[in-house]
Amino acid sequence: MIVACAGTVALLVAARAVVLPLLFAALIALALCPLVYRLKRRGVPAPLSAALLLGALMAMTAVGISAMSGPLSRYASRAPAAIEVVRTEIGRWSRYLSASKPMRLEEVKVRAADKPKIDTDRLMKAAGVLLPRLRDATVGTGVTLVLTYFMLLGGRPALRTAIALIRSPVSRRRALCWSSTVQEQLTHYLLAVAAINTCFGIATAALLAALGVPSAIFWGAVAGLLNFVPFLGAILSTALIAFASIGAETLNVPPLIVPLAFFALHIAEAEFVTPTALGRALTLNPLFMIIAVLVFGTAWGIGGAFLAVPLLIVAKVSFAVLPGVSGWSQVLGRRRQDLAAARLVSTARQSTTPHQALTQSGRRLRNTR
Repeated sequence: MIVACAGTVALLVAARAVVLPLLFAALIALALCPLVYRLKRRGVPAPLSAALLLGALMAMTAVGISAMSGPLSRYASRAPAAIEVVRTEIGRWSRYLSASKPMRLEEVKVRAADKPKIDTDRLMKAAGVLLPRLRDATVGTGVTLVLTYFMLLGGRPALRTAIALIRSPVSRRRALCWSSTVQEQLTHYLLAVAAINTCFGIATAALLAALGVPSAIFWGAVAGLLNFVPFLGAILSTALIAFASIGAETLNVPPLIVPLAFFALHIAEAEFVTPTALGRALTLNPLFMIIAVLVFGTAWGIGGAFLAVPLLIVAKVSFAVLPGVSGWSQVLGRRRQDLAAARLVSTARQSTTPHQALTQSGRRLRNTR
């Protein structure tokens, strides 16, 4: 068993170029599938509606990238000056803490030897490593869009056909319960998290604009996107916003207040808004969320970090449906009774033996007479 699990993990890590587009395509198709079928009921053919929805998604992505390219280039040009400011402040604090006699921080004179050294060659090598990854991400995005289109057209019929081929009635009901519960909970999660992160990005932009941070809308969009990654996204957003506040001439407060105010806003969103919006049906143990983000992020990069929580939801529902391991669903989540487990219990009560089925059929026949 251990060897099989280790082999499966190694295979998934090695096949990340195939697995990641498949998983992202499944999530996007799951979110857009209700819209496709709604348009189909109104007379719009499914191929046309799927193409229109994917085209609109690509257009919004292109507009967002175009709008963010300007602030990104400006901050890239400011990066050397900001790094120099950080080096100067680190040297000032190191001399201030190691001073033999008390003095004010403003009186400390910084020498070149006090500033920490930055290996520019290593930074250039790190930037060069990003170029092949950017190319792979572009190819993966194209593959994901193609897979999403065909999943929107034939994903649901293929799943129904596969479930219908299961011979055992109980296993068929379990598979149907699993598919419907996964679709319901993942759709709920995607829509709720997208709405929460959009509002969080708007609130972040308003907060940063009030504090005088330049390009507040840009940083609000960055914070909203990174908020899809639990825990690590907030840390990265805080670091980037702290970098943006260094050396900014339009600030109304000290630079240290900006990341602290943003982190306080994130705490309010994570502790009050998100639990209320997601509801108890999607309550997950934070420990396993952190483990999932670290494991999938290490194996598949930033894409795996984005997929960590949806995959954890699928695992939770699968444990609830499979016989003998339903208790693990309660381990992953903090609820005492999971929605999928309740449906499974009701399904099991509806399943009957052949003798009970004949008895019920005879009773219905007598009642019709």
